[in-house]
Amino acid sequence: MKVKVPVNLVIAGLERRVAENREVSARNQIVRDKYEQDKKSWAEAVGKLPLEIDDVSYSTWRNSVSISYKVPNGTRIPDEPRLGDLESELGSHEVDEIANAVRILGMSEDEYVSASTMKEIGRYL
Repeated sequence: MKVKVPVNLVIAGLERRVAENREVSARNQIVRDKYEQDKKSWAEAVGKLPLEIDDVSYSTWRNSVSISYKVPNGTRIPDEPRLGDLESELGSHEVDEIANAVRILGMSEDEYVSASTMKEIGRYL
């Protein structure tokens, strides 16, 4: 199969993909922020329960303290919040690859994109 794709269309497609990825990242960040807020609220609600300390341990590797509690029968522990659905987004290295491809294609004097270049960047279009 032989297809000739103009350089300006490929550049526009790559730039559109980066813009879409920015929007997806923003939506994912909203989901992550809500999860963190819900986790803090949940921790506060659990902290108000009348629970007896069972064990305390310190991790020097993580620099953290873990506390275990005994939960009396009949005590209702609120459900732990769950992270909502995240959309698939590009990794930073992929965004860098796209930016490099746009820069290189912008400097090209060719009218059409070569097959080898399309093979490399086609997954982003």
